[in-house]
Amino acid sequence: MNTLLIFFAIFQFYSAAKETRQYLEIVETFDGRRVLKRAVRQADFDEEEGSGSVEQKPAVERLDVFVQIEMATTISFSQALIDSESAEYLSKKEELLGQLQDVLERIANIEDEANLLFENIEVDFVEAITQVFRQSTASTMKAIITLPFQMESKEFLSENDKQSFEDQLLETTKMTFTDMLEDGLADKKLISSDPDFNFSSSPGSNRNFWPICAICREKVNGSNSTIGDNNDIGCFQDGSAFAQTCPNENDNCVTIMIAENNYNGEMTYEVERNCTMRTYDESYCYYSTPNEFFQERECSDLCFPDQDGELCNVGLEGVADKFEKKEGGVESCNKCDKYDNDGDISGDICCGRKVDAETSDYPVLCPRYANTACFSTYGAQEEG
Repeated sequence: MNTLLIFFAIFQFYSAAKETRQYLEIVETFDGRRVLKRAVRQADFDEEEGSGSVEQKPAVERLDVFVQIEMATTISFSQALIDSESAEYLSKKEELLGQLQDVLERIANIEDEANLLFENIEVDFVEAITQVFRQSTASTMKAIITLPFQMESKEFLSENDKQSFEDQLLETTKMTFTDMLEDGLADKKLISSDPDFNFSSSPGSNRNFWPICAICREKVNGSNSTIGDNNDIGCFQDGSAFAQTCPNENDNCVTIMIAENNYNGEMTYEVERNCTMRTYDESYCYYSTPNEFFQERECSDLCFPDQDGELCNVGLEGVADKFEKKEGGVESCNKCDKYDNDGDISGDICCGRKVDAETSDYPVLCPRYANTACFSTYGAQEEG
C-alpha cells in the first residue's frame, strides 16, 4: 500500500539573497566537549550565477598581557585596606589611581597597538617594612598595581612575537613611571618620594584563571518546542542552570546557534554553550553548501570570563545579534503546519491554503535570530 505524506509549513528562514558567505566543510573531534575545526572558503555568492571569487577569511588572535608595578606609598597601614571589598579600600584605590591617571593615559597613548583596559586595573595593598622614628614605629602600605593590556592581531603570533610584545609593554611602563619621578610628585601625595619600584609582567595564560561557563545543548523547532534526544531543557533561551568549571585554565565561553532547514521543510534551531580555547570572536557566520534538501547557517558568540564575568555565555543576545537582519527584516510571519499521512491529518487543516498577503491568519512575532524573511514549504513523500 502506498503511503502519501504531505507536509505544509509557513516558517521563518534566512533569505538566499546576494550576499557574502563563508561555506564550510566541518571536521569535528570530541575530547569531552565539542571542538570545532573547519576548512573554510569564503565566496562572494551570487544566487543567479551560482559562482563567486574565493578568498580566505583572515584569522584574529587575542593576546593578553599583565604588567605589575610594586611601589611604596605614604598610606598608613590599615587592616581594612587588605580587604578589597571594604569601603576604605575602594576609596583609597580610587584616590591612588586618580593620582596616577596622567601616567596611565601616557602609557595607553604610547602603546597604540595594545589597549590598556582601565576598568580592569587591579590594586592590592600589603604592609610595607616597618620604619622606626625615634622611639615609635610606623607602618605604611605598599601598592601592587596590575595593568591589563589586550592586543588583537590579524595574524597568528609566534611565541617570540608574544614575548617581544610583552617585553615592549614592560619597558614602556618602566620608562613612564621613571619619568614620573623626574617630573616630580607634587600632585601625587600618596606615592612615596622613594617608591622603590619593582616591575614584572606575565601573559594572560599565567593568570591561573579557571572560568565557569554554561555547558549544554538544546534543539527546538519553529514553535520553540524542544525536539530530539539528549537535550538540556532550558539551555536554548538561557543556560544559566548548566554552569560548570571549564577543563582548561584561561578557557573562554562560547554560544553557538545553528539554524537548519531540512529535507522535510522543517526549520530547527540548536543552541550549544561550551568552554573553548579560542581567543578571538568571529564576526561572520558559516553556511553549509546549499542544496535542494538541506541548508544550514551557524553563528557563534565568544565572551571572556576574566572580563565579562563568570557564566557570560547565557541568553541569546550576542549570538542573535549575528543572525539578525539589521535593515529590511520582518517583524512577524504566518506560522502553521499540516501533516497528511494517507488521510490521517494532524496540525491545522487550513494551513495549506493560499495566504492572503493583506491578512495575517497565523501571526507570530519573529525573534531577532529569525527576522530575515518569511517562507513556506510543501513536501510530499511516497513510500511503497
